[in-house]
Amino acid sequence: MKTWWRRSLPFWLLWSLIASAQAKDQKQLMVFSSPSCVPCRQFRDDYDHDEAFRRKLDASYDVRFFDWNRDRAVFEQYEITSVPTFVERDGGRVVSRYSGYRA
Repeated sequence: MKTWWRRSLPFWLLWSLIASAQAKDQKQLMVFSSPSCVPCRQFRDDYDHDEAFRRKLDASYDVRFFDWNRDRAVFEQYEITSVPTFVERDGGRVVSRYSGYRA
């Protein structure tokens, strides 16, 4: 199974987000995607089927998925202009954000 996030998200960013979340109360990871976005679908597939990856994220975050077709108001609220975009929230405020995909 290919895992685009392992290639596209900088390794240090992914693990730094996970490590910082483990050190504090659980944060929220907002995953903005679109059904037509191949990297978005791959991330969702990895999250749904890679048990170790899912456990790691779920231990650190309350992971929430937002779909362009259903959740446009949320996309506008967070000024999301590209997918996938990952937004980390803590206590209701955005603490980090990563947008895009690099092959």
